[in-house]
Amino acid sequence: MTRQAVVSSGTPRIRVALSCSSRQMLGGIFSIASKTVTWVSEFSEYRGGGNRPPPLRMPWFTVRTASGGLEEEAGYIRTWEPILVPGLLQTEGYARAILDANPAITRLGDPDSFVKIRANRKAVLTKESPVRLSIIIWEPVLHCVVGGEDVHRDQLRHLVEMGQLPNVTIQVVPLSVGATAGTCGAFVLFAFADTPAPGAVFLETLTSSQYLEEARELDGYWMVFDWLRSSALDPEQSLNTIAALAAAKLKK
Repeated sequence: MTRQAVVSSGTPRIRVALSCSSRQMLGGIFSIASKTVTWVSEFSEYRGGGNRPPPLRMPWFTVRTASGGLEEEAGYIRTWEPILVPGLLQTEGYARAILDANPAITRLGDPDSFVKIRANRKAVLTKESPVRLSIIIWEPVLHCVVGGEDVHRDQLRHLVEMGQLPNVTIQVVPLSVGATAGTCGAFVLFAFADTPAPGAVFLETLTSSQYLEEARELDGYWMVFDWLRSSALDPEQSLNTIAALAAAKLKK
């Protein structure tokens, strides 16, 4: 998948397209023999009169391929997740349990293929010039026993391990905070240049996903992320909290 930055009147726009190889891969995964999986969408530039580029939407089965391509090109990724461990930090067992629990996903294709795609995406964290990943999760994510006790414990330990990487920051918003700015739901901010300013927001629903890149929308999500970060435990406290939960699992 390729992303092309287009600059018009100082406003960045991104073009996202599934390459031929990506379409072939998706066709193989989902056994789409009689259809050509084609998806090309371009953010149009502002032309005055209050016009705005339409949000980019695509079917769920292209989500992981598309977001994976953006992850490869991003310099910064910031994620707020109030329900699950974010995909880039999921263990294989955790990812499989999440997929197996959702019939709307498993009916689309082989879960093994989904797990493989998700695992391949993690390379962005350890490549020569790795992406800078900042994750904020709500405390209940840590207590949700996904896949059983063993999978849950391994996932907690994996978070602690990944949190030691110099390019990965994990913070936990404790329940004691009460209401948070994150009631809007999970989202991912992508920044593609040397600047940490976001260039796109990724939102995912049950059967599709959406990318936003209008300046007002980006500013809103970035503001929410900063509020969440200020409400969260600092990175050291967060990793200590996760490690303590993992240790408690070992005593059971």
